[in-house]
Amino acid sequence: MTGVKANRELPVVWGVAKGSFLNKLILVPLALIISAFAPWLMKILSVVGTIAMFLVGGGIVVHCITPLHHLIEEISNGFSGWIATLLSNGANLMLGFIIGSIVLLVVNLIAKLRGKSV
Repeated sequence: MTGVKANRELPVVWGVAKGSFLNKLILVPLALIISAFAPWLMKILSVVGTIAMFLVGGGIVVHCITPLHHLIEEISNGFSGWIATLLSNGANLMLGFIIGSIVLLVVNLIAKLRGKSV
C-alpha cells in the first residue's frame, strides 16, 4: 500500500486489536457458558412452557363452559387469597391436562391407524 501514513493506520489497527481482545476475553467464555447450560435450560423451558400451555388452554375451555366456570368460581369464593387463586388455576390446569391427554391419545390413535409413528 502506498500513500497511507502510519499515524492514520495505527489507530485503526489498535481499535481492531482491542475489539478482538474484548471478544476473546468476554464473548468466547460467555458463549462457552451458554452452550454448557443451554441443553439443561431448554429442558426446563419446555416443561414450564407445556405447563403454561395446559393452564391457558384449560382456562379458555373453562371460560367457554359457563356452568363449569360458575362452579369453579363458587368453590373458589368459599376461600380467600392465595387458596382461591390456587383452586381456580388448579382447576384450569387439570382440565387443560385432561384435554391435552385426550388430544395426544387421539393423535396417536390416528397415527397408528394410518401406519405412521408420531
